[in-house]
Amino acid sequence: MANSTHHKTDNNTQTWGVLGSYVLALIAPMFGSREIFLAALLGVILVVLAHRGQVLAAGMLACFGIWLNTIGLEPIQYSQRYTFGQSWLSGGINLIVVVLGLFAVSQAFVLLTGPNESSRAEPVRGGLLAGFKELAVYKRVASVSASFGVMMGMIPGVGEFTSQFLSYTYAQKTSKTPEKFGDGAPEGLIASETANNAVPAAAMIPLLALGIPGEALTAMMLSVFYVHNVVPGPGLFQNDMDFVVALYLALLILNVLVLVFLLFSANILLKVIEIPTHFIGIAVLTLSFVGVYSLRNSAIDCAIAGAFGVFGFILKRLNLPIVPIILGMVLGGIMEAKLRTSMMRVKTPFDFIERPIAMILFIIILLVLASHVRGLWKARKSAP
Repeated sequence: MANSTHHKTDNNTQTWGVLGSYVLALIAPMFGSREIFLAALLGVILVVLAHRGQVLAAGMLACFGIWLNTIGLEPIQYSQRYTFGQSWLSGGINLIVVVLGLFAVSQAFVLLTGPNESSRAEPVRGGLLAGFKELAVYKRVASVSASFGVMMGMIPGVGEFTSQFLSYTYAQKTSKTPEKFGDGAPEGLIASETANNAVPAAAMIPLLALGIPGEALTAMMLSVFYVHNVVPGPGLFQNDMDFVVALYLALLILNVLVLVFLLFSANILLKVIEIPTHFIGIAVLTLSFVGVYSLRNSAIDCAIAGAFGVFGFILKRLNLPIVPIILGMVLGGIMEAKLRTSMMRVKTPFDFIERPIAMILFIIILLVLASHVRGLWKARKSAP
């Protein structure tokens, strides 16, 4: 029941998201090509450094995503890159095709290659009133976790994992019964799920105000915006504020509908885990290819999705991250366009960071890198 009541906290983050987007929209006109390039670069760096213990692999996969975005016609002079004379590569690699391949198709392969298992669904007990009472008991944990989610969501590339980690760690360290964590402690569930629900709403702030996605979900939303000729950025708030308000109202209503739906259908949805995993895998694979084909009615897109599905399956077996590829593709395109635009006005390296916001972003990048290097140095010194 704790999970469903967290939608109340998520509704509050939607309100803060609207206010945050409006405030950031006032600052957004101060962001030129150089500032947006540095913000996107900061996002890539944070994505890479967020994968502790796998920084090198995450960096390589992010660079791979940036390279994927360069395939096809480049955006300034419309010359072909990495097409090797193949006409089907002229349009580039579609982001949605890559997303479905890496996440959906690869997961279908995981299900199909694993044992054909099914689990017994235990009925959910509790009610709405009991859930709100439990949330009221741990209101401090819920409030702090929601704050972590909002802060982490506004920083490009950080995403749910970092906010959940910080929230869960805070809840465990401040709990009177930390020994119960890991066995379904209400504090741990509230902390992790509240932070998790707060991130997507807050990630809409840099997406709408600057056109920079904060995590995989907003990266996919950005691609959908482009399909419908909606270009996020300062102009969106100046020319189409009604769309921004309507979007957040839709998210708010969606959370209420999800809460009501889960209250009445949780036990029915649990029956899904009784379906054999091979059947679920076939269903996911079929629907994924149907979705890919419906984008451009292209069998080549299906082949590309299948190839990335195999690649994602290998990454999952090796326990390597997938998200850096997606954010690399999205942020790489932003970085290239803004860098090439800004270089027309830059004569010396210092000119690139002469403006206040550009200088602040550059300093933040240096501090992030210095902090990571310092952490590595400390770990190396403490190692036996």
